[in-house]
Amino acid sequence: MIRLPLSFMALLLGLLSLGACEQEPKLAEVPKGPDFYSKLPPVPVFESFSPLSDGSYSVKAAIYNKESLFEKKISVTGYAHLVHVCPRVIKTVCTRNHVLISDKKAGRLDPEDTLMMTDFENAKGVIPGNKYVFSGTFSQSSPRGFQSTIGLLISANTEKISAVAIEQ
Repeated sequence: MIRLPLSFMALLLGLLSLGACEQEPKLAEVPKGPDFYSKLPPVPVFESFSPLSDGSYSVKAAIYNKESLFEKKISVTGYAHLVHVCPRVIKTVCTRNHVLISDKKAGRLDPEDTLMMTDFENAKGVIPGNKYVFSGTFSQSSPRGFQSTIGLLISANTEKISAVAIEQ
């Protein structure tokens, strides 16, 4: 008599029983739940931080692109706000004329959206509230001691401010 291992007999019995099943197994039915729709806010529209059509930057664009603009000569279009001119009487002590530039014409200035134009001698032609194109070197510190992590615009011409009025 031929003795077959028990595991072989179990395998043979399993194969023979498969042929006896003619129906496909039924899957359990899952009840359909309600349809879910998410209500998301509209897609935000971001400002463009590229140069303007005349090649100058807005104040926000210059601040946003500061890493690529440091130590380069650029032009910034913005409104003059605080124009600080040292009095002639103490000119030997006060040599730090400066102008704050912003994209806003009026209102409260946010320090993070404001650039300072520094290192020039004469700013009497710059009127607060008027729009100008300011030219200079974009840097974090000026030779006369101004420093700003968001950037400064150092006047290319130390005798007078490099600015051209475009709107009054």
